[in-house]
Amino acid sequence: MEDYTELCLDLDGFTVYLREIGDAENTVTTYLRQLLDYDKWYRQSFAEAAPKELLRPTLLDYRSYLIVSKKLKEPSINSHLSALRCYNEYLVVKGVQDQIVIAKRDYMKCQVEYASPSKVSREQVEQLRQKILVNDGVRNYAIITLMAYGGLRISEVCSAKLENLNLISGELRITNGKGSKTRIVYLNEKILNALHEYL
Repeated sequence: MEDYTELCLDLDGFTVYLREIGDAENTVTTYLRQLLDYDKWYRQSFAEAAPKELLRPTLLDYRSYLIVSKKLKEPSINSHLSALRCYNEYLVVKGVQDQIVIAKRDYMKCQVEYASPSKVSREQVEQLRQKILVNDGVRNYAIITLMAYGGLRISEVCSAKLENLNLISGELRITNGKGSKTRIVYLNEKILNALHEYL
């Protein structure tokens, strides 16, 4: 275990706490490193070691430093804040501090880039369908075809009922759509062929 004797932060106790609650060693190492980063910033800003107890105004200053001076990306900032929040929880458990001073609302909003349908080519969809047909059979082929060409969500496909399917008119009534709305999905020839093969 590293020597943290020059620190006011209780990193030895925090290490034991993290292991007791079952955090992975990688998480333990990351959190300790981020607390040392916080202590380093505190020393540079206030010419003394960071105190054991966390103060909300100081943490908000540190958050601003990570954003403005360090120019870290949102996930990295949130990782630092998570380390401090976890340490804050440890202090509360140990009775050193009586409240959590860093809230989830203090975290940065992260823009997650999801796969857009416009970024998936028709060829990629067809290759996926063919691989599923070869490796997983007609059932999963029908499911992926319904999702790809009918625009159904996974939950909608999973709860679709045969009595809501009309292969003659090429319609499927979805009764558990977004917002619990019912809608009619019109099935193209690819979907109808895949469903016929499965049924």
